[in-house]
Amino acid sequence: MFQIQSVGKNISTLRKSKNMTQMELADEMGVSFQAVSNWERGATMPDISKLPELAQKLGVSVDELLGDEKEAEAIKKLVKGEETEISGEELVDIAPIMKPTQIKKEVERNKQKISMQDIIALAPFMDSEGLKEIAETLLEQGGILEGNMQDIIALAPFMDSEDLREIAETLLREEETLEGNIQDIVALAPFMDSEDLGKIVKTFLADDKVSEDNIPDLTALAPFMDSEDLGEIILTELKDDKDIENINGFLQFLEEDSITNIVRELLKKGKMKIKNLEKWASFMDEDVLGDVVEELINNKEYKITDLQPLMQFLDGDKIKEIVMKMVKME
Repeated sequence: MFQIQSVGKNISTLRKSKNMTQMELADEMGVSFQAVSNWERGATMPDISKLPELAQKLGVSVDELLGDEKEAEAIKKLVKGEETEISGEELVDIAPIMKPTQIKKEVERNKQKISMQDIIALAPFMDSEGLKEIAETLLEQGGILEGNMQDIIALAPFMDSEDLREIAETLLREEETLEGNIQDIVALAPFMDSEDLGKIVKTFLADDKVSEDNIPDLTALAPFMDSEDLGEIILTELKDDKDIENINGFLQFLEEDSITNIVRELLKKGKMKIKNLEKWASFMDEDVLGDVVEELINNKEYKITDLQPLMQFLDGDKIKEIVMKMVKME
């Protein structure tokens, strides 16, 4: 693959050997002197179509200009036009100086010679539309299969978030294990917009094939989701009388208001105990925590010693109030 800095050094050396200024070379090439400066500093490369002309102006072959015969040959093929055949390896080599539209065109034209590993190597230089088409083709060919799914995950960092959302929705429609599909979405999540991810999870949980008995553990998605969306999802599931696996694992990703609403729903359904509250206390508003503790002690099943782990999170006056209430109840 191109070493852009090395090519830039070659351009600079050859220009100086011709006793030309950057401005003079720029005028000869029909570009700005800033463009020539960027070439020589290795910040950018000349347009691929200009390389033969640049080599001619500097009195060398394209091979000598680039310092690599293989890459030069690939460029010559590309500049020749429509009938040129180019291998995946050659395309990967010259991708850094190609425009996204050029790469897409060559991939389509020479697709029989380009492997999936070539595509993954080309991904940083391709536009999101071209990558979406490739990912969709993989899904049509059995994207839920491990091999194809791993290819899609490898392309994900370079894809548009909305396109990834569509892929994730396709995965959830597949008649495979829910847990397996969720793990695939977890792999895509770091590259998705949090809003799109929230829509995915809401759609997933609303699906008829997801029952209380087979809800996968979604905590792995929590770090990538909007905290408000996450709170709404958990609250909705609780109101629908569904158990949330490893609910404590969501706490660090939830806003205080969401935690308050969830605690009150658990309390309402009789699923909140003092022992559970110990894990929630550090994430809760102090006043809300005090009110919840007061409500819990009304069932008279707790002793003052049971409240010891919560004392550090409660206001002194509230502790006195709760203790006095428990004493009177004994």
